[in-house]
Amino acid sequence: MKKNIQPSNITYPQPIALVTCCDPDGNDNIITIAWTSNVSRVPPIVMISIGGEKYSYRLIRETKEFGLNIPCSSILEKADFCGENSGEQINKFEKTGLTKIDSSVIKPKLIWECPINYECKVIDIIKIGGGNIIFGEVVSCMTDENILDENGTVSVEKLDTFAYINKGYFALGKCFAKRGFSGK
Repeated sequence: MKKNIQPSNITYPQPIALVTCCDPDGNDNIITIAWTSNVSRVPPIVMISIGGEKYSYRLIRETKEFGLNIPCSSILEKADFCGENSGEQINKFEKTGLTKIDSSVIKPKLIWECPINYECKVIDIIKIGGGNIIFGEVVSCMTDENILDENGTVSVEKLDTFAYINKGYFALGKCFAKRGFSGK
């Protein structure tokens, strides 16, 4: 039996990302978001969604650049802190102790403790409902070598990332089947 419920966003899981951005003077900020997705493989394009006129959205809209940093569970508390506080009032890099690393193409710094770091240039922003969908072309990508498998591909099991569901954080990483297992 199915039950009709209030319309809501129930697409799960929603992987957490730490998005880095900066003002034109190079003052860095971090925002934690759960609404992110791949959009295109060639060219590589990602999407993030930031609600309203948040500080980070205004910075990204102005500079047209952002870093997309994929955290692991060991920095969950720092990721949560960055999502609960505004960069207009505090320096999140200083408060969390997260380490800034230079980007190779964009101005915003990346986060050393995140095993995957994308550098993105904004190609479009669409305001829809109460959100701002920001499309970014990935112009550079770095990964920690220790999360790569023997083929040089990111191993989700080694990545140790997590998702945000119903105001809670949940572990990801258990592969229970590979694409094509059902046969042709």
